[in-house]
Amino acid sequence: MLAPTADGHADSWEILDVEGRRVLVTHGRTHLYEGVDRRAVTALVRVAAAAGARRAVLTNANGCLREWALGDVVTLTDHLNLTGGSPFDGTVFLDPRGVWDRELAAATATVTQREGTYAQVRGPEYQSVAESRLLAASGADVVGMSTVHEALMAAALGMRVAGLSVVSDLSFATEAVDSDTVLAAAAGSRDTLRAAIEAALATH
Repeated sequence: MLAPTADGHADSWEILDVEGRRVLVTHGRTHLYEGVDRRAVTALVRVAAAAGARRAVLTNANGCLREWALGDVVTLTDHLNLTGGSPFDGTVFLDPRGVWDRELAAATATVTQREGTYAQVRGPEYQSVAESRLLAASGADVVGMSTVHEALMAAALGMRVAGLSVVSDLSFATEAVDSDTVLAAAAGSRDTLRAAIEAALATH
């Protein structure tokens, strides 16, 4: 396991009891843009699966390609892997249509403000206006630099996967984006995120 280096990502874990369920909570993740091997990005998911985790609730911050509001939480129902790579080598012919668990998504959608498709790009730069237009025309609602590889790996290992994405940057806004803005928007969504995570954990 590598220590995260991105702003807002801490090198710490907790194991909590949530209504009789043992829950591994991580306060940071490793990203492709940190210049690491793909296996480093999915190491946390593989460790959790090996330890017996049966579902994964993945969270992230996004750049929004729709007319949504900062702080809105989006239930992820599909994705575009635009990283130029896969988390797998060899004959892992995973059908990605089954990655985002429908029952978990239905549960979190009762709490979140939005549902949509998430596009992962490598980063670390934010997308240009032209790239934002291309992504929106391709069916993406939000875009970010994490999560898809972890979701694919978790599904391949038999885990049920839910995704929650916080609108932290309005991609077509005229103001420049910085990490402080992203972190502030994410902090404002805390109550919604907590309720959505609890809904995903409580779903049978």
